[in-house]
Amino acid sequence: MAAPGAPGHEGVLVKMRTVAPVPPGDIATAKTVDPAFPALASPVGPSHAPVAGCVLVVDDQATQRFVTTAVLGEMASASGFHVLDAADGPAALEALASLPDGPVLVLSDALMPGMGGLELARVARARFPDRPLRFVLFTAHDAGQYADAVGTDLADVVTKPVGIDGLRSVLGAQVAAWRAAAPNGLKTGP
Repeated sequence: MAAPGAPGHEGVLVKMRTVAPVPPGDIATAKTVDPAFPALASPVGPSHAPVAGCVLVVDDQATQRFVTTAVLGEMASASGFHVLDAADGPAALEALASLPDGPVLVLSDALMPGMGGLELARVARARFPDRPLRFVLFTAHDAGQYADAVGTDLADVVTKPVGIDGLRSVLGAQVAAWRAAAPNGLKTGP
């Protein structure tokens, strides 16, 4: 996929970054409109009542963040989630503080300047102990180095690169975990 502003990029994404509180029912989504991705409009997993929540994509690489947000937009929206992004850990914490109650799936790059994904997970859990948060770490390095954190601080660790099917799988698994955890679909676990 072309970078923003590059030829062939026209019409791929309408995206919002929300850092102010989002009122319940006011869903901000990233939507793909590129005909190359028509399957993204299908819901993830079995059809259930939507889970009102957020997917927060955290990556210091603007192009990676843009592509991930674009690909997840339709899938997340169909599952009742809106998609936001943050360029680093502090911006992610700011976004988490501004969001209304509800589940948040944080998809974070493992290695970022200042605050990596695992540190972000630990700080966010300490700062927002009652919020249903799930963290999935993406790494281009050895995922095994994060094994001790899976199940406590992290829901999963995924090795890059991750394609559309991989993102669909990650989103589907995390939404299914919330739906299975309680009748209202909320879970405060990893």
